[in-house]
Amino acid sequence: MTRGEGSFVRDHVTRPVRADDEEIYRLMKPGGTYLDVPEHLRRYRSDIFDDKYVRLSFEGLSRTITAHIAKDGYWYIHPREHRTLSIREAARIQTFPDRFRFAGYPTARYRQIGNAVPPLLASAIGESVISALGTVSEGSADLRARTVPESSFRDDLLAWFSTNRRDFPWRQTGLNPWETLMLEMCLHRTRADQVSQVAERILHLGGTPRQFIENFEALRSTLSTLGLHWRAEKLLEAARHIEERYAGRVPDNWQELVTIPGVGDYIASAVLCFAFGQHAVLVDTNTERIARRVLGEEGERSRWRRRLALHDLAGPRGSSPEWNQALLDLGALLCTARVARCEQCPVRAHCRTGATSL
Repeated sequence: MTRGEGSFVRDHVTRPVRADDEEIYRLMKPGGTYLDVPEHLRRYRSDIFDDKYVRLSFEGLSRTITAHIAKDGYWYIHPREHRTLSIREAARIQTFPDRFRFAGYPTARYRQIGNAVPPLLASAIGESVISALGTVSEGSADLRARTVPESSFRDDLLAWFSTNRRDFPWRQTGLNPWETLMLEMCLHRTRADQVSQVAERILHLGGTPRQFIENFEALRSTLSTLGLHWRAEKLLEAARHIEERYAGRVPDNWQELVTIPGVGDYIASAVLCFAFGQHAVLVDTNTERIARRVLGEEGERSRWRRRLALHDLAGPRGSSPEWNQALLDLGALLCTARVARCEQCPVRAHCRTGATSL
């Protein structure tokens, strides 16, 4: 069995600590401020920046998390450890549940947390508004019930996928994480039908990083048929990296996966999802295109906004392996770059582009 999304703590990422800052942190007690820092260690004027450094306390309230945390974490020094708060710790203080994900680089994620209204505060405000307006009438309840859609984007997509899914060697059960990573690297910028023709031979010769290294000459000629000769060398680099850094075991976290030569955000997310059963949004030109058409957006927007849009489309059950495969097949078969076959699309009812084609 694979562990569900709730079994993992995401975004527990901290900033590196400067040597002089660590010296200050070690001297500060919980609840301490910049005024408690010895003068010879102060880099800022204490008459102006009396609270430049604040060490939190387990016994007291946290300082309000603001967007300034994106610039530095000096107001949020961990009560016990000599560092500033991680992204997830800041999110917990803001009352975000652990299942909630943030997009972009760490600085952007810190800023999103600092700019946000804490969910529990928003909930309390909403309850107060409802209380002030009085009990919801039966008529209002009936109206709300009528506006809830009978099915979701996810439900309709997965129902279509159950009878229209494409069958590829890399979708078979029993592949180890290296085999999944290897085939995902082969699929990068290459048509799936091309990779499908050589997948079985690649799996036979290079089922582990060590086997790939040992059989590289035979694999190189096979991989050259994909039309991108540099791919074999990049895979060899990846196999050597995993052998040397991770004793032949593919890491199961995004931060380490993207250090592997040839592995970017998409491949790392695909390996986490398909090899380790983790929920991970796959952002590429195909999934971005689907999100853009569903939302009825013109032009390009930042990738992290597309990531959030794809999170929303996946719904509360998250971006599971089946969901991601269904989305990829929708983009390949119906919602293609050349034409959107809206008349055949299973999620047309949820799509703004599809609605305009009625």
